[in-house]
Amino acid sequence: MRGADPLAKRGGSRLSAPAGRSGLWFHNETDIADPMTTQGPIHLRWRAAGASPETETFPDLDAALDAVEERWGDLQHQAPQILDHRKILLISTEQLKAAIIEEGEEPSQG
Repeated sequence: MRGADPLAKRGGSRLSAPAGRSGLWFHNETDIADPMTTQGPIHLRWRAAGASPETETFPDLDAALDAVEERWGDLQHQAPQILDHRKILLISTEQLKAAIIEEGEEPSQG
């Protein structure tokens, strides 16, 4: 199912940013993953080839998503994931990839 929204199978969809906001916003069947509804801190986890996972902590989801967008060139091949304050998966690697591509970023071939 190429090109299908990875959130659709979970009963959710990618949302446009609310007026006055930009960046990646997600909706799932229970909540909107945005700074107003997701309790911080938020963790960005990634794994370089053969290495142990690395984690960086952000005060909120907005800051974590901004970091993903800024560093996508490096992170896209390192299985990035966004985790909540309990370190439970909020946004998977596949969801991040689909959102970046939808935002107009072309995936790099490196």
